Amino acid sequence: MRRCSRYGFTLVELLVVIAIIGILVGLLVPAVQMAREAARRIQCSNNLKQMGIAVVNFETSKKRYPGYQEAFGSVPGSNNAKIGSWAVSLLPEIEQQPLRDAWDDSSTYQDWLNGNPNLYPYISLLNCPSDNAHLETITFTSYAANTGFVPTAGRRQIASANDSAWSLANKYENGVFVNLLPASVNGVNVFAPGGSTRVTSDRMKDGLGSTIAIAENLQANSWTYPNNANIADPSSRWNVGIVWLFRQVPGALPQNDPNANPVLPMNLINGEKQTAAVDIDLFECGRPSSNHTGIVNVCMLDGTVIGLSENVEYHVYQSLLTPFTKKSDVPAPVKNYVLQDGDFRLE
Repeated sequence: MRRCSRYGFTLVELLVVIAIIGILVGLLVPAVQMAREAARRIQCSNNLKQMGIAVVNFETSKKRYPGYQEAFGSVPGSNNAKIGSWAVSLLPEIEQQPLRDAWDDSSTYQDWLNGNPNLYPYISLLNCPSDNAHLETITFTSYAANTGFVPTAGRRQIASANDSAWSLANKYENGVFVNLLPASVNGVNVFAPGGSTRVTSDRMKDGLGSTIAIAENLQANSWTYPNNANIADPSSRWNVGIVWLFRQVPGALPQNDPNANPVLPMNLINGEKQTAAVDIDLFECGRPSSNHTGIVNVCMLDGTVIGLSENVEYHVYQSLLTPFTKKSDVPAPVKNYVLQDGDFRLE
């Protein structure tokens, strides 16, 4: 009598195979996510590289750096003009000449007032693919320029008898992208106008490769900011820029300045990331931040892009934002600190 043989998996064998597949999937998914994030980070770095080249080219041709806000397309016979950020200044350098032409055209002033979308398109170069909060349907950007010092109301003012704190904020040594609006525009007296202020590469005494030009920032506003409603508002400095404050980390080196206020957790690089409170003074969030693990991509004034560690000390950050730290208005001990490549060049 011939017996039939059956071939197949036992229940135990099947369970073992399923378990092995589960382990492999569990190992594979994080690896895929890491690979995707690495690709996003590279794309972000490439974005900044293009912007860095744009900054270098702009300064070479214009003999100055862009202002964090400037007037475009002045209307003849009036002081009316479109107010835009540093990004508008760089449009021709990032292959957006037709858009810049529209901004320079005085006939589009009403379009600017009314928020015509032709003046406010989405620009992929201005967004990091890891910045999930910024949607392609609006003009948000993931990047902010070095706008320098913010003297904060209610906190220590370092103004002299002849200088207001906000005029110090527009000094060459305190930042790179300064306020370049005239004293009055669109019938509004501009808060702390810059006017004739011009920051050039020959003023970068600390070195172009040791001064930040543009960095990621999760709280950055629209690249078109400011608009007609807030041109007299100093908040444009930290809505389109990263800033430094007259503060120090308690117990940190160099020795504390007794007049400096303590640094808050959200002031640090990557401080509180996207969870940083938005119902307080927004200048607290004007620091480099990103969704990359442990680092923030930044572009230096020489066009190089580096991964800036979130562990960089605050006095180093202040030095990276001041073109000539020795002559800037940073806390006294920071003036004498000699910045080293190892303080920030981790990659």
